[in-house]
Amino acid sequence: MKRLDRWLGYLSKKLNDEEREVLAMAEKSIRDAMEAEKFFTQDDIKRWEYEHREDALRDYRSDMRASREEGKLEGVKATALEMLKNEIDIDLIVKCTKMSTGEIHELAKQLKMQV
Repeated sequence: MKRLDRWLGYLSKKLNDEEREVLAMAEKSIRDAMEAEKFFTQDDIKRWEYEHREDALRDYRSDMRASREEGKLEGVKATALEMLKNEIDIDLIVKCTKMSTGEIHELAKQLKMQV
């Protein structure tokens, strides 16, 4: 049995405990995974701490992704504003920034410009 096959067997949950033990004896990393699994399933506090840490990591990643997107949007708006200040044609601004004509007009209003 190849290493991948052993892992697939372990993760499938179709094996009984005896078969899983045989896999664990053949693969140290599966044995380590089984020990960690037992540790977390037997200790409610540790499992709760683990789940909350995972939630916090997911929230952090989501916040970072949103911040990057917000930063990109602000950069595009800044570029569009500069182009408006330099009296660049609105069609070119739309083409370069991928913003809508309406969004460009809103930015122009902020600058009290006629477009």
